[in-house]
Amino acid sequence: MQHVSHQTMVMQFILELSKSLKLDPRQCVRPFFQRMKTADEQYKQGFVDELDAFKDRVQKRAKQKVDEAVKQYEEVRKIEMQSAVFPRLIFRKNDKNVLDQVD
Repeated sequence: MQHVSHQTMVMQFILELSKSLKLDPRQCVRPFFQRMKTADEQYKQGFVDELDAFKDRVQKRAKQKVDEAVKQYEEVRKIEMQSAVFPRLIFRKNDKNVLDQVD
C-alpha cells in the first residue's frame, strides 16, 4: 500500500503541476522530480503531509468496508441459522403430535 499511495500522490502532484503550467501531464514528469530535488522544505513537507493524509483515508475506508462486510455476514448468518432452526422446531412439534395420535 505504501508504494501505491506514493505513486498516487506523485501522479496527483504531476497533474496539478500540468494544470498550473498548462502543459500535457507527460511533459511535467521531469519538472516535477526536478522540483522535488531542488524544492524547499515546505514543498516537500506538503507532499509528505498529503501522502500521509491519503494513507490515513485509505486505511479508514478499508476498515469501514471490512466492518460493513463483517456486519452483513453476521446478519446473513443469523438469518440462515434462524431458518435452519425453525423447521426443526416445527418438525419436533409435529412429531410429538403424531406420537400422541398413535397412542
